[in-house]
Amino acid sequence: MADAAADTAVDALPGLRDEDLSADGRFLYAIDADAHRIFGWHVGADGQLSSVGSRNGLRDSVAGLAAN
Repeated sequence: MADAAADTAVDALPGLRDEDLSADGRFLYAIDADAHRIFGWHVGADGQLSSVGSRNGLRDSVAGLAAN
């Protein structure tokens, strides 16, 4: 990863807590437990990420993520 970069998911919050790739490696998912959201990205052939959106409503007790 020569050009790795970091960013924030939600301003003023600590950020992403856990992430996982789908079994086929085509999608990356991450949880932001503080914002109660899950985020998703499509992983391109060159490794570039394209957002596929996010959903809110995660429970307060969410501790990790396992993509399938």
